[in-house]
Amino acid sequence: MAKTISQEIVNQLQEQFLGKRISVEDGKGKTWVGECQFIGHNQYIPSWGLQVTISRTPITNVKIKWIELK
Repeated sequence: MAKTISQEIVNQLQEQFLGKRISVEDGKGKTWVGECQFIGHNQYIPSWGLQVTISRTPITNVKIKWIELK
């Protein structure tokens, strides 16, 4: 099971990145760039860990250090 990040940290990430243009690495070396539409935990698939959705594409098991503003 993926490590869960506290709701306080998720709220800070949402304030910092939600609705903004970001880049996210997916752990396989691919970088995704677009508008952040969701950042948090998927309650239905907890094994996904921290999820970032860019342009309707969910990127799962994201580490915070992989997220950057563009």
